[in-house]
Amino acid sequence: MAGGLLTLLKNSRGKYEKVLMNVGNKELQYLVKGEICVAKGKVEISEKYCKGCGLCLAFCPQKILQLDKNKITANGYNPCVVTDADKCIGCCSCAKMCPDAAISVRIIG
Repeated sequence: MAGGLLTLLKNSRGKYEKVLMNVGNKELQYLVKGEICVAKGKVEISEKYCKGCGLCLAFCPQKILQLDKNKITANGYNPCVVTDADKCIGCCSCAKMCPDAAISVRIIG
């Protein structure tokens, strides 16, 4: 965390519940679960490039992705969609596994 300012926010019972980290001009917010800080992420999937292979589904630790069986893209595929955006931890596993670079993940705060 070199060069970053870390701020811990406590709740009314004295337990840490949020961690804010300022890096440059960005403030990243993490949620604290037990002793683990978990980032929040925003997944964006390009239907133009998604071929519905399912690799992202298999590697998402939060299991928040699924293939949309009710939609077919212009290329004839069932695209991947996010089912519960609030549960994204910003790990980027889905984007790393996507063979067509159809997924991007932004850390939000």
